Amino acid sequence: MFAKLNYLRDQLHTSFWLVPGTMTIAAVVAALGMLWLDTTPLAEAIGEWTAPSAVGADGARLVLSTIAGSMITVASLVFSMTLVALTLAASSIGARLLDSYIASRVNQIALGLFLATFLYSLIVLRAVIDDRSMTFVPHLSVSLAMLLAILSFGWLIYFIHDLAKSIQVDNVVARVSGELRTALARMPDPGPDGSAQAALHQEVRAGMPRCPVNPGGSGYIQAIDAHGLVEVAREHDVIIEMRRRPGQFVIPTSALAAVAGTSELDERLGEQIRNKVILGPKRTATQDIEFSIAQLVEIAARALSPGVNDFYTAIACVDHLAAALAVVLEKGLPSNLLHDEVGRLRVELHPLAFEDLADAAFNAIRQDARNNVAVSIRLLEGLTMLATCAPTAAERDVLERHGRLITADALRETENDKDRGDIEQRSAALRDALASAAV
Repeated sequence: MFAKLNYLRDQLHTSFWLVPGTMTIAAVVAALGMLWLDTTPLAEAIGEWTAPSAVGADGARLVLSTIAGSMITVASLVFSMTLVALTLAASSIGARLLDSYIASRVNQIALGLFLATFLYSLIVLRAVIDDRSMTFVPHLSVSLAMLLAILSFGWLIYFIHDLAKSIQVDNVVARVSGELRTALARMPDPGPDGSAQAALHQEVRAGMPRCPVNPGGSGYIQAIDAHGLVEVAREHDVIIEMRRRPGQFVIPTSALAAVAGTSELDERLGEQIRNKVILGPKRTATQDIEFSIAQLVEIAARALSPGVNDFYTAIACVDHLAAALAVVLEKGLPSNLLHDEVGRLRVELHPLAFEDLADAAFNAIRQDARNNVAVSIRLLEGLTMLATCAPTAAERDVLERHGRLITADALRETENDKDRGDIEQRSAALRDALASAAV
């Protein structure tokens, strides 16, 4: 349930219609409420204080029509500027980063505020009456329309400022890195199950019959309701072994999971397991740590392309990736074994190891940076920093393997003796750091 709520929250956060739609509905309610307020004695009392600056029916119509016309014009401008920013981001930074622009509250509030002010002014304009039988000028409603217009143009200035900052590569890298840190902070703390206990569980389940469960569709796994799977497994007294994790692509015949403890899969049990897994057409950062890493890698890869050749941006991405992996080494990855309230093993999630994250962070950049000495050196320096906080031999082996591959690729493509010496020096510093960490 919590996984589905988090997924729904992320989907609403990245939707471009929610905030503008809510604000336009609020504008309708506010217009009706202010028009009602203008018919009460309170409006007459306030009108006595504002009588010198009050406008007549013609003046009210002119003010409201001017506000409505300018707001719809500015809303078109905001929409056009947002499309330009999205086009620039897709072409120069990466198409998978568009969700962060769509999710920007500044953009959503800008569009919503201009549309809300436009709709509010139209509703109030329709209520202005000036004929022989009756004259009604909603002074309070007109005053609020003017206040909304002032607020809208103030927000327009802030919107242009924020848009100019949001398309700068350094700010994009910092924002994606912040989203990655948020995703890492969401991870549960490591459980008490170590590798020895995991091996014991595997030995106990070795003789159990297993039934495969297919996903029933195709797409990327966007979220898994792990706690819901525990309840399902407890209800049927089985153990559910997930064969895929969030971010991986499945087809209808893929092995999504296996049920240990039963020789025949109940159709209701299979449907319950499938209902706890959310499939979608694209990867999301809800539970997919590797996707957040891939976004930084994509920025670095585009920066290293021959048409761009911006190795400073690639170096910044390497720094942020090293910082994220340092958090993983310090915090540890959560246990993939889940138990019920009485301590019985119920669910084994597909494990996510430090090696998987390191491969996602370094493999693609290493391949693209083999001709760039500066980026290769920064990769080795990042691995050296990570070596000082690698607590286990397995994690140090991963760092040593990546250091060896980076060094070999860079030396193969580098002919300058000084550059080769710098690379070998950084490689030696990494080996020394790994040796010191092992003591």
